[in-house]
Amino acid sequence: MEQIKLTSSEWNILNCLWERSPRPVMQIANELEQTVGWHRSTTITTLHRMEAKGLVRCEQAETGQSGSRGRAYVPLVDREQAAVAETRSFLDRV
Repeated sequence: MEQIKLTSSEWNILNCLWERSPRPVMQIANELEQTVGWHRSTTITTLHRMEAKGLVRCEQAETGQSGSRGRAYVPLVDREQAAVAETRSFLDRV
């Protein structure tokens, strides 16, 4: 099993997605703006980096009656796997 190493920023986004997903970019950005004070651009940049690392996946999703499409993210990392990896990493450092 590949070791999962998450930054605090990645934890913030994954916690958002573990609560509810798929989740549109703007919902994630709005929540993180309120909870951690991030600007929308910070959230979007972090999501792009996480997608490149294989931590999240972007899907095209219907966003309303108009039939417009938007980007929604889903986590590719299981919460329990991430917690176990974080615990192991901590214990290894100690």
